[in-house]
Amino acid sequence: MASINSLRSLVLDLPPSCVEFWPYDPEYAMVGTYHLEREEAGNEKQDKEDETQQRSGSLVLLKVADNDM
Repeated sequence: MASINSLRSLVLDLPPSCVEFWPYDPEYAMVGTYHLEREEAGNEKQDKEDETQQRSGSLVLLKVADNDM
């Protein structure tokens, strides 16, 4: 079985959820991150109707050239 080796790695602030290369210039890729804040077990709210979920995310633009980021 063939193995794949990383040329370079990147650590993002949030978990990556998707990646898309720009079809008109494949040297550019956009990475989307997404994180849903969860309530801790001992910190539940009394009124579930007023409960809102906190989300955070980002878009990261990368330029990949000559097999390098």
